[in-house]
Amino acid sequence: MPNLPRSWNFKTGEHLGEYFSDHAATIARLFQENRIITTTQYRKFYDWILRQAERAEGISEEQFQREVLPMVKLLLSKVAYAKTRNNCKQEFQVLMTKWIQAVNSKEELRNFKLMMEAILGFMPKR
Repeated sequence: MPNLPRSWNFKTGEHLGEYFSDHAATIARLFQENRIITTTQYRKFYDWILRQAERAEGISEEQFQREVLPMVKLLLSKVAYAKTRNNCKQEFQVLMTKWIQAVNSKEELRNFKLMMEAILGFMPKR
């Protein structure tokens, strides 16, 4: 995908503003123009991450590592399954794999959720 980072870092920092604005808009546009994933299908993945982020609120980092992070990583198999069912294209699977692998803490999950939310905001249902 053009003009996107080769690797993703969801730790809080200056780059998040660019992720949530420029990159989110670019990704949403590419998803729609190239029919990489529908808004409805994308929302299913976003809802999964949203549920995990809600579970992570108010628990320790240690508890997050034991109970929530495995459920975040389970999304890798859900994305792979969606790809085999032709519900998304390879580009989506590659991008989501990079993002999911970049999440290893509560902070990173929160920012990943916000990134997905920003993309969803740029993907109006047609």
